[in-house]
Amino acid sequence: MSKIKIFSLGGLNENGKNTYVVDIDNRLFILDAGLKYANDSNFGIDYIIPDYNFFKQNKSRIEGVFITHAHPESYGGVSDLVKIVPDIKVYATKYVVKQMLLDGINEKNLHVIEAHKKINFKNKVSVFPINVNHSVPDSVMYVINTADGAVIY
Repeated sequence: MSKIKIFSLGGLNENGKNTYVVDIDNRLFILDAGLKYANDSNFGIDYIIPDYNFFKQNKSRIEGVFITHAHPESYGGVSDLVKIVPDIKVYATKYVVKQMLLDGINEKNLHVIEAHKKINFKNKVSVFPINVNHSVPDSVMYVINTADGAVIY
């Protein structure tokens, strides 16, 4: 049986910093890497991201980052994450990838995915993006299939 852990680095009980992790047998699948815009009481701060040190310490375990849609609350931290883990793979739909390119994220990190096309990984794990309705185009949810069932995000 697979050992599966699910946890959040941000995005719980707040608007922004969406960053969730599914650990399947010590392999990390990161779901979104968002930011939160600072408010008036945060003088000199433009935005807030989760503490990415966990990813720096576990970079060899990361399978990739899977972005759901083109709102900064879900993808805005990717540029900071790429600085910490330069070889990280970022999976997103075409529209989101174009937004990230405009934000200066290196093309070598970005991988365009299509809804309803499975992405296979080792040990019978796959990620399956599904179209969803949202206020930005080309948004998806993800189903991470394991030998022991599915995790839906």
